[in-house]
Amino acid sequence: MKKNDFDDAKKDLQEAINLSPSWQFYESAALLFEAKHEWSEALKNIERAIELNPKAPAPYASRAYVELRYRQYDKVIADAGRAISLDRNTTVAYIARANAFIRLKRYEDADKDVQSAANADIKRPAAKFNEIAWLRATCLDEKMRNGKIAVEFGTKACDLAKWKEARYIDTLAAAYAETGDFDSAVKWQQQALHMLEEAPLPNMPELRARLALYQQHQPYLDQIKP
Repeated sequence: MKKNDFDDAKKDLQEAINLSPSWQFYESAALLFEAKHEWSEALKNIERAIELNPKAPAPYASRAYVELRYRQYDKVIADAGRAISLDRNTTVAYIARANAFIRLKRYEDADKDVQSAANADIKRPAAKFNEIAWLRATCLDEKMRNGKIAVEFGTKACDLAKWKEARYIDTLAAAYAETGDFDSAVKWQQQALHMLEEAPLPNMPELRARLALYQQHQPYLDQIKP
């Protein structure tokens, strides 16, 4: 997965499931399909994970993330809420629910969830900081965008990842674009693309399109699509 070799990762996960069909393996398979933007396959694996362990918070958070792609905002809020009730440090659930609240124009609730995500105590804070930076940099609604905060959190994420995560650098580029610093946005987006040359992601066209926007002195706004 780290090398973006999704086909071999899928084979290994399937073998793991064949040997021991645990909910964690189905959750991992769901994350793989999310990385490939294959949302229906991700959902199938999430449903199986929930069947095997209905008290695990991660699958509910993952399902909320997928439901967001289908604009099923009430379902997002319900699943994110279930994940948070099981573990109040489930950052992905806060971010997913915040996005749903934004699209329902419930900005005060969205702000609370973003703050809760920032305060969550998790083992991998870089991912948390990246999610917050992305939302503050690219949210379609200007009420939630804040380039300065996005750069702050985006830089924290990159620092914690030792500047080796291309997707975090992609987020930082979007953050700089939101502040109007397009020279920095172009610089970091080019760096992200360079890092992915040998192991490209399925959404490489999107990353290249963002670079073109920054070169034209335009920020990127995230319009979530199914």
